[in-house]
Amino acid sequence: MLPNFFLIGPGRSGTTWIAKSLMCHPDIFLPRRKSTRFFSSRHEQGLDWYESQFSGWRREKAVGEASVGYLRSGDAPSRIRDLIPEAKLIATLRHPVDRAYSSYGRLAALARKGEPNYGVSFEDKLRRTPRLVEEGLYAHHLERWLACFHREQLLILFFEDMKANPGNFLRTIYEFLGVDADFASPLIDQKVNATSSKRPRSRLLYGLYRTMMRLDLFHMSKWIDELNRSEVEPLSREARERLVAEYYLQDIRALEAMTGRDLSEWKTGAVSQGALVRPPDGAGA
Repeated sequence: MLPNFFLIGPGRSGTTWIAKSLMCHPDIFLPRRKSTRFFSSRHEQGLDWYESQFSGWRREKAVGEASVGYLRSGDAPSRIRDLIPEAKLIATLRHPVDRAYSSYGRLAALARKGEPNYGVSFEDKLRRTPRLVEEGLYAHHLERWLACFHREQLLILFFEDMKANPGNFLRTIYEFLGVDADFASPLIDQKVNATSSKRPRSRLLYGLYRTMMRLDLFHMSKWIDELNRSEVEPLSREARERLVAEYYLQDIRALEAMTGRDLSEWKTGAVSQGALVRPPDGAGA
């Protein structure tokens, strides 16, 4: 069995919550392994290994996988196109500075003393770790996917909409996948985790949190994650504006043209609360 849809990322944008919510739907199947990374870094493990990840399939209509590294992968778009040309793709985008800050919080807290760049400021970390910046160049990465797939195969959503109205957010995905859009996920009242203002205190508890997530013990994992986090200073609007201007402004403008979404608030350091962006008519049919 092969999937017919993919959550392609990026990371730190609610993909875990989306995947867990979709797994609750009776018409949707996702494997327990959240991220197979088959089409990016594990391609050498072979098709038999990949198909084995979907061995629990019970004739659900929509079959998918969530690998957050796919969005920025240079190989994933063409590899998926060559094997599953009719695949549907879902990308949930978060303000690029917030996404990078969330990732920085995890990396900084889990790093060991003595490692390179340990304890550096967020802005220094961005300059020393290009990957943190590159992951937020959404339009650049999506252009690579659109060179391999039709626009109607790609659903572009926004993290801010997921936080503001998770029920409507999931309904949009259900409609795109062609499954019952009236299904109410039992996780709908779970807080969508922003994680930009918190970081883990303990590596041991973080490992336990990840184990609970793999075992689908979602409520327990959330409790452990909250217990393990400490507050950090939020980014000021001035810092966000400065980082947008330095790294992301051109890409945000390209993303506006690609999606038709007004991202003025992203460009001014605020967070967009606009409407969901849907693909052209016919998507999900």
